[in-house]
Order: sequence, then C-alpha cells, then structure tokens
Amino acid sequence: MSPLVETTLEDLERMWSMNTASAFLCCREAAKLLRSQRPPGGRILNVASRQAVDPRAGTGMVAYTTSKAALGALTLAIAEELAAAILFLGSPRSSSMRGGIVPVYGGA
Repeated sequence: MSPLVETTLEDLERMWSMNTASAFLCCREAAKLLRSQRPPGGRILNVASRQAVDPRAGTGMVAYTTSKAALGALTLAIAEELAAAILFLGSPRSSSMRGGIVPVYGGA
C-alpha cells in the first residue's frame, strides 16, 4: 500500500480485483444456490473493514479503502436485489475495528 501520489492504476485494479471483484463473483454464484434451494434463502457474509467507513484509521491506503467501501456498497446492492435471502455485511473483530456482524437486510 502506498500514498495516493505513488499508487498506480495497476495497484488500484489489483486491490479492487482482490477485495471487490472476487466478492462479486462469489456472491453471484452463491445467489444462484440460494435461489435454487427449497425453500430459497440463506446467508452471504462479506468481510469489510473499518477502513471503509473511517479512512482516518490509516493513511496511504487509497486502493484498499476504496475497494472495501465498494464491497460495502456491493453488499447493500445485492441485499436489495435478493430480498428473499438474508444477507449480512460483516467485519472481523480486531483491536482496530468494532467487530461483529451488521445485518444489512432482514434477519437477526
């Protein structure tokens, strides 16, 4: 990870591929399974980061921060589309984050 002025487009694309595009591909396949089950439904857990909602948590992390923020938006968009399934956006517990599972659509 590097400061903005040192971050290349390749750095950004690599981070987005790892943190956002890969989650999209997994969610797409999981959604097919969730819809095909009888009864339909289930849970998808995407792991976000505190950095996505509080960029002050670290500097020189533009590619990482934006990829995790995009993951949060992706999860919310998927939750809206798959209203029949119970989807969650989660953050792992660590000393630098408030942990726990944050429901973004339905369920407990």
